Amino acid sequence: MILDFISLNCRGILCAPSESLEDFQKRQDLLVSQIIARRLTEVSHVSEENRIHMSMTYSSLDLDLDWALIYHSHKKLPFWELAATWIFHLQGVVVPFVQIRSTNSSKLEEILKHEAVHMARSTFHEPIYEEFLAYATSRFRWRKIWGPLIRSSHESTLLMLLILVATCATCLWTSGFWMWILLCGFLTYLVCRLLRRGRIFKKMLKAVADIFAVDNPLKIAIRLSDQDINVFGVQSLENSKQYIKKQNTPRWEQILSSYSLR
Repeated sequence: MILDFISLNCRGILCAPSESLEDFQKRQDLLVSQIIARRLTEVSHVSEENRIHMSMTYSSLDLDLDWALIYHSHKKLPFWELAATWIFHLQGVVVPFVQIRSTNSSKLEEILKHEAVHMARSTFHEPIYEEFLAYATSRFRWRKIWGPLIRSSHESTLLMLLILVATCATCLWTSGFWMWILLCGFLTYLVCRLLRRGRIFKKMLKAVADIFAVDNPLKIAIRLSDQDINVFGVQSLENSKQYIKKQNTPRWEQILSSYSLR
C-alpha cells in the first residue's frame, strides 16, 4: 500500500493514534470523494442550501482542508457557542463538518482556524490537550491562556447550569449558598487543571521547537497525541528524542516523513 504521507499531511488528513494503514487509506479516499456532502444532509441537522464554500487554508499550521464541509446554521448550537465541529459516520469512517452560527462575525477567520484544528484531529480522540491546541491558534493571548478552561461540551453545559441555578436561587431569595460553593469548587478544579496542563503544554512547545526544524512548533503539536505531549512536556530533551526513535506507527511515519529533525 502506497500513501503520499506528505501530501495528505498538508491537506490535514492526519493519521490518528492506533489507526491502521488500511483504515487511513479508506478514510482519505472517502474524505476526498464527492459523496460526503450528499450523505451528510441525509444524516445530520444541516442542509445543502446552508453550505458555505470557504477556504480553510492555514500555512502556519500546514493545513489545507480542501475537503472541509462548512455549514451556516443555528440548530443544536448552544447560545454561548459560535461554532462547533460535528462528527458523523459514513461507511464506518469518521467524517467531520463545521457548523457556524453567523457568517458576518468579525471573528469568522479565527473561528474557522480554531475549528480546522478540531477537523484535522477528528479521529484522534485525545481530549486532554485538544482545546489547548485549538486555542493556541488565537491572535489573543488571553484566549490562548483561558480558552482551554473548558474541555468538553458537557463541562460547558454543567458550568452554565450551575451559574443559572445559583443565580436563580439568589434572585428568588432562597438559600443559594451551597450552589455558589459548588460553583466555586467546580471553577477551582477547572483552573487548577488548566494551570497544570498549561505548564506541560508550554514546555512541550519549547521541546518540539528544539527537536524539529519548523518555524512554528504548533505544526507538529497538532499532530501529537496526549501521550506525546505529556512526554515532550515532562521528560528531558534527550528522553523525548529517544521516545521518537521508538515510535513505529503510521502516524509517526507521516510526521517524520513530513518534518525534519534538528
